[in-house]
Amino acid sequence: MTNAWFVGFAPYNNPEIAVACIIENGGTGSIACYPAKEVIAQYFGMNEAQIEENITAIPNTEMEN
Repeated sequence: MTNAWFVGFAPYNNPEIAVACIIENGGTGSIACYPAKEVIAQYFGMNEAQIEENITAIPNTEMEN
């Protein structure tokens, strides 16, 4: 089985926190995002439901010539 890992930061425009979550034999990375989301919610004193998710991020793979 593969390991699940997720790395993120918040908030997007002015980051205050970075989180890395690794779950041994966890499968896909989407499994590891949930504990990271909980850590970020606790850091900002929020309920998990108050976190607005933005899945329209632009990958860094596009490079200008």
